[in-house]
Amino acid sequence: YALAIPHLPTFISLSVKSLSIQYPSVGTSCAAEYLSAFAIICECVRAATRKIVNHNNAPDSRRVTFSQEAKGGHLKVALTMEQKEVLCKAGMWLEPFAKIALNSIESLSADKQRGKIDAATIKLVAARTRFVASYISASTPTLLGDAAEEENVFLELLSEGRFERSLQIASCISALMSIINSTLFDHCLTVIMGYAYSFDDSDLFFKSCNECEEASACAMIKATFMFASALVESGECEDRSFIMRLRQIVIISLMKNGTIAQESSEMLQNRNTSLLARVAWLNSAHSAVLQFLQSSSELINGDELSPATIGRMKSMCFIVLSRLQPGEEVFAARILRLDNLSLIPVSIRSILFKELCSKSTRARKQYLHSILSHGDLLDGEGTRGPFQLESLRCAASCSPQDREEDLTPLLPMGKLCLLHILSSTINIDDIRNYDELAQRTNDAKRVILDALDTLLEMENDDQIVTYAKKIENGTKLYHLMNVALLGENLIRDDNIQRIICALLSSYSSSSCDTKVTTKSFVDACFRHSERHFGNKHRSNADESVVQRAVDDQVPCDDDVGTSDNLSDQETRSLDEFVNDLCTNFIEYGAQYDTFVRFVRVFFTLPFPSSVISSLIRRLRGVLHLLTYEQESSNIGSNDVKKELKRALTKGCSDFEVIEPTDILDSFAAVLAKSTDANSRKFDLECGGFFYLLAVASLSRNLILFILHHFSNSGMREAMHRRLMSLREEAFISILSIAGQYLRRLETQRRSEDDFDNLISILFDACVHRTSIISVDGDSFVPHSDYDWSAFLMKMSKF
Repeated sequence: YALAIPHLPTFISLSVKSLSIQYPSVGTSCAAEYLSAFAIICECVRAATRKIVNHNNAPDSRRVTFSQEAKGGHLKVALTMEQKEVLCKAGMWLEPFAKIALNSIESLSADKQRGKIDAATIKLVAARTRFVASYISASTPTLLGDAAEEENVFLELLSEGRFERSLQIASCISALMSIINSTLFDHCLTVIMGYAYSFDDSDLFFKSCNECEEASACAMIKATFMFASALVESGECEDRSFIMRLRQIVIISLMKNGTIAQESSEMLQNRNTSLLARVAWLNSAHSAVLQFLQSSSELINGDELSPATIGRMKSMCFIVLSRLQPGEEVFAARILRLDNLSLIPVSIRSILFKELCSKSTRARKQYLHSILSHGDLLDGEGTRGPFQLESLRCAASCSPQDREEDLTPLLPMGKLCLLHILSSTINIDDIRNYDELAQRTNDAKRVILDALDTLLEMENDDQIVTYAKKIENGTKLYHLMNVALLGENLIRDDNIQRIICALLSSYSSSSCDTKVTTKSFVDACFRHSERHFGNKHRSNADESVVQRAVDDQVPCDDDVGTSDNLSDQETRSLDEFVNDLCTNFIEYGAQYDTFVRFVRVFFTLPFPSSVISSLIRRLRGVLHLLTYEQESSNIGSNDVKKELKRALTKGCSDFEVIEPTDILDSFAAVLAKSTDANSRKFDLECGGFFYLLAVASLSRNLILFILHHFSNSGMREAMHRRLMSLREEAFISILSIAGQYLRRLETQRRSEDDFDNLISILFDACVHRTSIISVDGDSFVPHSDYDWSAFLMKMSKF
């Protein structure tokens, strides 16, 4: 507001009495604070005197600064002649301090810094560095000439409020190189880059640390980048080798991190003030690192980064974006618009930048508020004139109408920022004709394809724990499945299908912990649908979903499925998702193997039995379409056997686990006799994979009943009811498979190959049509009135 300019002489003269340039004792010097104040004075001089460059608010605009004249709708900085004179003389007042600070920085060396790097030292060096950088940026190069010319130069500077630079650029470059090569700078990089690949809910943020040292290290890193930028912008540096050196050191530190094992991640119970502050200054430092690495690529021709470095930077981009909170929109904008290295695909940057800055009045106000709160004047972030900051709160003041217009601000995006793109919706409310619809669909396809490609690239990176690998498989699986709900125009794209199949193989592989995958899937589904319930805060019972296992696989004595152990809202959200998936599968999805894979995932993971039963019921009549195209032509292949084993085990190798009653009843209902003479016969030829799965599950249940639960009358009655309702072919196959399996127990030990033995007999009976020998040794010839109780009695002898 220029309110303090007349008092600058007083402020500076008072500060001289307390300012100490020597290394201070902890807590006894305010030198760093005074130097920071001097830096602000210089930044204000620059902000008030630079000419404006209007880029029409383009997303990729680099530098938009203030002007003394109103141009392009920007407010002017109205400085009086007295104020200009004060600003001009500020350079003369601050000149000795700038020289002393520069000399102190030049004296830095690795040897002098060893053993005495502490928070106070880092803080003081950071303040000196920022002050020198601000002084260089705000001043004008010294113009040598006769006295008359110098007088004219002084009058010109005086008329604009600027001051003449007294520091030599060569000395400044030498000072910057001293910083870059110092142990202090390396220590600061090590401190902040240790968090470069961590979400703010990870254990790393809960470990004890020296917060003063951490904050000072962040300030030091940002000040160093500011110093380098000021030298480049001075126009006097023909040799930019210092940029190359700084870039190399930052990349080395970047490469040292990211190779650690994935730390455990629990949902935050208490986000205390200290943690929020730490995340804030680390976000600021990490965004500065990314901004420097990207912008410096333009200054260094021929310096191409390795794929490994690009991979680390890409993960760091998404992790930093996921941590940003309301009020830090300016950091997100810097990451999104300065992407010379193509870390984030253009299509994704475009939609995120639109959501961030221009989708609504509230978004625009919030972005401007963030610029005024965090935007460094040396970066020229200001676009609306002098500092019209309405409050120091993180959120801008908005009218009720603005909040009604935009109920979901972009920040915080959260750790699922990339996955949320997959589970978003395509807005077609404003579409007026077919051409617009086709364009909107093509744009959405490009965004989805880029998001999938980015995920796959991160999953295939074996060198570091990437952004994608830090997210639970079940969470990724849920959001990936949402692509199927975006319409046929997207799911039929060959590239999208190819990437989805590759990601599905990773997220639901046999090596994954199926219970953990299922839990995270259910939790992701519930959180994604919370807004539909009108209840943003779950009860204590709801919050326990992360710690609960799906108990459907626990053996029971009476063939009654165990409780699904989910809250009503969790069950409802999962059921609604399954319903949407089934509806789209019936409408268009069954013709695509990718969609079939999505549906079959539910049979390979231990989801609640009620969900599986509901899925089977909804797909009744189209279950024969759950067979892949390549499986239809070779139903006896080893691939089919592997898929069946995954569906039977669901990640549990214990053969003796009884399946829940409702799932067994659903299988029996599919294989049951039909009262409609015109209904389709559900056999192997028709049912394919699902027919084999149903027969195998009922056969296994019969085997376990005979071996362990023969005296249980309740299970006997349930078994009788299911078997007697089946079609004759399925009935005969199940009895034959059970008989042959029990007979094999005489000749071999029970082992982990129980499932393989069952599947081998299943294929002999159903696929290869091999004759099954009965207990009596005669060829097994079933009759319609076959006495199954007698069969069970004979089988029980085994």
